[in-house]
Amino acid sequence: MNATGPNQRRVIFAASLALLSVWLVGLFYLWTAHASLGFNHLLHNKPHSINYDMLALGFLNGQVQLLEEPGPAILALEDPYDPEQNRATGPMYDASLYKGHHYLYFGAVPVLTFHLPYRLIFGELGSEPLGTWFFSILGFLAIAVFIFELWRLFAPTSNVAWVPLGILLIGLGNVFAFGQRGVQLYQTAIYCGVAWMMWTLVLLQRALAADREVAPGGARLLALWVGASFCSALAMGSRPTLIVSFVPVLLVFFLRHRRRLLEGPRRWLDRGFQREFAAAVVPWLLCLIAQGAYNYARFESVFEFGNRYTLNGQINVPKKAVYGAASAVPANLYLHLFRPIPFKAEFPWFSFDVFVPAWIPSPTVFYHLEPSGSLTAISPFSLFFWLGLIVLAMRWRRRPAAFGELRHSLGVFAAVALTGVLVLAEFLIMPLMAARYTVDYATYILVAAALLFFMIDQAVLTSKLGRWSWRAAGVLAAVLTVWIGFGISILGNGDNFRQENPRAYDRLASRFR
Repeated sequence: MNATGPNQRRVIFAASLALLSVWLVGLFYLWTAHASLGFNHLLHNKPHSINYDMLALGFLNGQVQLLEEPGPAILALEDPYDPEQNRATGPMYDASLYKGHHYLYFGAVPVLTFHLPYRLIFGELGSEPLGTWFFSILGFLAIAVFIFELWRLFAPTSNVAWVPLGILLIGLGNVFAFGQRGVQLYQTAIYCGVAWMMWTLVLLQRALAADREVAPGGARLLALWVGASFCSALAMGSRPTLIVSFVPVLLVFFLRHRRRLLEGPRRWLDRGFQREFAAAVVPWLLCLIAQGAYNYARFESVFEFGNRYTLNGQINVPKKAVYGAASAVPANLYLHLFRPIPFKAEFPWFSFDVFVPAWIPSPTVFYHLEPSGSLTAISPFSLFFWLGLIVLAMRWRRRPAAFGELRHSLGVFAAVALTGVLVLAEFLIMPLMAARYTVDYATYILVAAALLFFMIDQAVLTSKLGRWSWRAAGVLAAVLTVWIGFGISILGNGDNFRQENPRAYDRLASRFR
């Protein structure tokens, strides 16, 4: 990848194509978010649903618990978490019940970064679908900036078309649109976490590139580290599975300062190095302390996010839920990475199921919460993540010196890939599965796959036959990914579109007959 500075007109043209791509995908997300029940549903809460606006009202009232208190009937039960006992009391399912109060589990970042500002600006409650759409746009903007900056910083002489093609692939072939039907508070937390994690990776991308142009400890570089550290903390405060969000920050810090770190403690006394380290670490630590204090204020433990005290209509969570089980890995590998999705000739062509072959070992307790599909099945382009690693390894053995110019690009790839793999690994040990979990890690793996595909095309493959074969396979996988992405975005979580707005669904389906 050539690092020669790009022509200014090319940069403006690429930026214009990127903005056009963002606008088109944003419109599609907006249509997906409102098509089932209309704009009124998008802008306002459904009645009787638990959501982050309830937590916003609690904060405005000076408390961490929800204003809606549990009734005396459920508190009088011998075991209020037992769905067989609490069903007749009208429980607030998905709330955490602890010492006579209702709480929302996870962190408060969705409230602090959307619901509270929305309430203070517009004077009314926003909805969970609106919050999810907002965070999907925020995350997709980060993806678009990431792709544009990758082209501008590391391959400015390559074809400008790579920029919009990459943005459209990840915007339309990702699972972002799929999760915006049948929205509940889970999706808001997931999309919020992905959005802030993607902005973390954007800032880390710039920090890694800055080692060619910025001296250690410079103000601009410090701002990048502070921003990346803070955004990674916001990701963690959105979704506990993103506790690993700080690992990519540490990785990029190591890659930028690897020589200094490996030369020993004497080299660590440089003030510029120390300022960078503080900028990268202190914001995340302060937010970690704040998250621990928030957890303690709710559940009297800095480590408890509230999941263990959830009221659930199917599971007695404190007694039966298990959040780490090695025995769940075989089943989850199949469910998350290998299970195909059924194809049918009629629109929208694809469906999800809960089938797990009997020959795959599963733990005694495994909760398949909803039909789902594997990442490979719903995003075939993600195969280039694994295929690309194989190609890189083979080429590295033959021509290791040729990878010198890929140093920065490989560092960026490592940060994105590590994020996706770490989050996926957390879900592999969970004895439960839901379609929405794919959103937690799919974005990072698909972005990493696109980045790896681009690097190999531009700097690794040398023969025309090899490059055009690679591109042909990429085009096929990209087309399949966008097609499947569109199909499952119509399907939604539980066939919501067809059930909630059959007239609009039938009008759309008639165009594909």
